[in-house]
Amino acid sequence: LDDLEHSNDIDIAVMLAHLDDLLDQKAPPAVKQQLVTPAPIQVKATKTVYPFAVNQFDLNQRKPENCYLFVLRFDLSAMAAAGGQGPVTLVRDLSQAGEIIDGHLRHEGDLRTAVPARLTYDVLFATPIPQDVLGQLLLDNLGVPDLEVVPVEEADVEVAKEPVAVVAPAAVNVPVSVPIAALVAAPARSRTIENPPAAAGAAASTAANVAAPPPEASVRINVEILDELMTLAGELVLVRNQQLMISEKADPMLRAAVQRLNIVATELQETIMRTRMQPMGNLFSRFPRVVRDLGNKLGKQIEIDMVGNEVDIDKTILESLADPLKHLVRNSCDHGLEGPDERIAGGKPAVGRIALRAFHEGGQINIEIRDDGRGINLARVKAKAVENGLKTQAEVNALTEKEAIHLILLPGFSTAETVTDVSGRGVGMDVVKTSIEKLGGQFDIATTAGQGTTILLRLPLTLAIIPSLMVGVGDHRYALPQVNLEELVCLYDEEVLNKIEIARDQEVYRLRDMLLPLVRLSELFIHPEPLNAKTRNTITEKYRTERASLAERGETLTFAVVKVGVKRFGLVVDRVIGTEEIVVKPMHPTLKHLRCCSGATVMGDGQVALILDIEGISKHAGLSAEGMQRAGESSKHADQELQADAHHMLLFRYGAKEQFAVALPLIKRIEPINMAHIETIGDKEFITVDGAPTAILRLDRLIKVSPCIEKPQQFLLLPKHTRKPCGLLVSEVIDIDGSTSDVNTSTHREDGVLGTAIVREHLTLFPDLYRLIEKADPEEKPKDREGRKIRVLLAEDTSFFRQLVRGYLESGGFEVVAVEDGALALAAFNGQDFDMVVSDLEMPVMNGWDFMKQVRNGHHNQRVPALALSSLATEESINAATRVGFDRYEIKMDRGRFLVAVNEMVDRHIRRGVVAGAGAAS
Repeated sequence: LDDLEHSNDIDIAVMLAHLDDLLDQKAPPAVKQQLVTPAPIQVKATKTVYPFAVNQFDLNQRKPENCYLFVLRFDLSAMAAAGGQGPVTLVRDLSQAGEIIDGHLRHEGDLRTAVPARLTYDVLFATPIPQDVLGQLLLDNLGVPDLEVVPVEEADVEVAKEPVAVVAPAAVNVPVSVPIAALVAAPARSRTIENPPAAAGAAASTAANVAAPPPEASVRINVEILDELMTLAGELVLVRNQQLMISEKADPMLRAAVQRLNIVATELQETIMRTRMQPMGNLFSRFPRVVRDLGNKLGKQIEIDMVGNEVDIDKTILESLADPLKHLVRNSCDHGLEGPDERIAGGKPAVGRIALRAFHEGGQINIEIRDDGRGINLARVKAKAVENGLKTQAEVNALTEKEAIHLILLPGFSTAETVTDVSGRGVGMDVVKTSIEKLGGQFDIATTAGQGTTILLRLPLTLAIIPSLMVGVGDHRYALPQVNLEELVCLYDEEVLNKIEIARDQEVYRLRDMLLPLVRLSELFIHPEPLNAKTRNTITEKYRTERASLAERGETLTFAVVKVGVKRFGLVVDRVIGTEEIVVKPMHPTLKHLRCCSGATVMGDGQVALILDIEGISKHAGLSAEGMQRAGESSKHADQELQADAHHMLLFRYGAKEQFAVALPLIKRIEPINMAHIETIGDKEFITVDGAPTAILRLDRLIKVSPCIEKPQQFLLLPKHTRKPCGLLVSEVIDIDGSTSDVNTSTHREDGVLGTAIVREHLTLFPDLYRLIEKADPEEKPKDREGRKIRVLLAEDTSFFRQLVRGYLESGGFEVVAVEDGALALAAFNGQDFDMVVSDLEMPVMNGWDFMKQVRNGHHNQRVPALALSSLATEESINAATRVGFDRYEIKMDRGRFLVAVNEMVDRHIRRGVVAGAGAAS
């Protein structure tokens, strides 16, 4: 240690002699013998002796958490025949589930032949996983046709009476007993294993260093304790809410203490929530085997792609999803995908594909199951519904396409001609839908004949604690989950009378040129039966005169704009109380039949409030998607409205000199704040919004503008799609403007500013919200890509969104070529090499659909990944984009999800190119 450079030259014989003397004096004879000549052990279990080349000392050195010991017997010959994992992958996956103590190769037949009759491998395996779970885990993940899992007790392990033979027949250089590292060293497709005993030891050492997983600081805990912690966290949230209510009238010192309690309670709640969250990969990992086995049984070639394994979801929801998701995947294999001959005849590849995708959106988790099969034959579905007595012919003829698709959700419905263990029993899809709805989720189906079927499940991230808007009707309070809330509208004076129209039997309100059906929450609980046309007409007439009375008295009418999928309606309430995080309690059994409520909660003052179920309300009010369209919102009009809405901007001021504008779809909401409640940590400012500490961004600290106008009451602009809570400080909200002025990028150039435009005769700055967030918190900046620059072609006609999306891509490390329409994009694509195409759909000269048709029909780099980026969110636009060749469809406002999608698509394209190149080279 004193001379490291020459330490290998130092004679340590004297030190070794001293150590030997100490050993002779202190060590028992058995230990001395073991150290001099380590004796291998053998395991006797179920009357079978398994010899392993490992000594008792090494066995005792396994990690303490690996308390279970098993002998695993793998049939390598059967695994190879079934196309399962090779030895290298087998060792890697086993090492992730526990600790490989040793391995022993067995063979049956003549080793002199190219292929032995049967090659099996025995592994002495230590793991923290019990036997029943381990067996299922290995079967689901390793592609093992048959597997033996033999538990080993301490009494089963004994020292072998004679050393384990490591001898090979003279004709072939294959040892009878080979450590598992020999399989690691051998090529995955090798038919013989050549590794002399001396080399095997070295390989074992190398494999131990490579295969062993990094140590993790973890502890096992009973699930019941986690559930109890979650319950206590919920009760703490209730106490926090009560204290916040009391502190409004308390002295400043108590108010500060309550604010600290609020912050600690919020962080504690989030931490406990994370203990319940599990990755979707725990569920997705089961399906490769399910698909492979079902494909073999049905005679179909099927591959499955899974995206979003890292997405976290509450443990309770994850466990409840296992059976419904398995049924949907089996349905896609059986009903959705055609056989190889039928696919080839239809111009498709022989291999059918199923895609499983999980992603976060709008505070929910979305799970998408998509196949590229034949789609749903609606004519056959209608005929089967009539044949099975589920509908009459007249009822079927009156159905819209969407309603016809949902016939498959009826109990007892099946299109299978024969009953098998896979399908034909008439149970399944209705049970799946019921299971999803019990979890507070939504179930939607879209299909295109000859193209395939997509099933979308929308589920809450957790069932325990949710942010809500508290509203009042009469003497009662209700919780409206914020995940369903878009905005609040308040009508004053003459607006109450003039701006609410009547369409047939439905009250509607024109919000930015879109007709919203209005539902009065007070009427839903008066009418226990679902509302029909006659009932709605009675309600409409009742409130026609009441609106006139309200206008005369100068009173207001308030409604919340809520969403069901892509459709929206207005929910009229008496008053808005405020936002609050609520602890979800199950409904009492006597109230479970109330479809308009999904649960209950205890408020800070001890009173109970019901939690509104927006999906149930829409059904009770008779607002099907088609019903909303009949109220004045056609599909085409909805597309145009969504596109127009994307060009609306919020005008506001920060300092005394400048006017600013931000695109409305980028804003979650505007929160009024009291500047006296701001707390400072270092040079950063925070304020509590929705129970969470929210960072405040000041424009004059991030870009060169005048200082903020100081007022006691100001506003906080909360942007959508941010990883951490943050808001932009605003001194004055001017108005919402619908102009579509082009953004000029040359007049004023500054990092954090998209550009300028003349709006209402004022030079207006367009701040880049997400770039400002990156400047304020460098951790928000996406990681730079390694390797060469990835070139992306961007086609977008609106200059504002072109600059916005270009900024997204450049902040993600991409090189961007941006053009104004599809014709320019096609010229650029044919003249240059790009790794990816991102295109808007609605463009002049040549739209995105025609542009992509030309790309896919051309001869230049046809398979470059293409992403449709639009403000249109309807099924029609999504299906149309998929038909012309776009690989994925994203909404242009969601920066985080957009960058994730771009990186996934580019990485997959590069990997496929590398694999193809390697294959060609070999």
